[in-house]
Amino acid sequence: MPVSKPSELPENGGGRWPHTGFRSVQWGDMEVGYTVAPAVDCAPGYQGCRVACASALTTATC
Repeated sequence: MPVSKPSELPENGGGRWPHTGFRSVQWGDMEVGYTVAPAVDCAPGYQGCRVACASALTTATC
């Protein structure tokens, strides 16, 4: 790879990803990139869900 720091990768993939701000470079047949995303709270997804059983009289926790 021609650069060693994420900040040195060209913005918009050197023109391949216009208007994104995504920093990336092609390296052989791969696209090597770097971006920053905000923190996401995934805890609600791990709390489980309630699913109605076939009889519709009982519920199960998934």
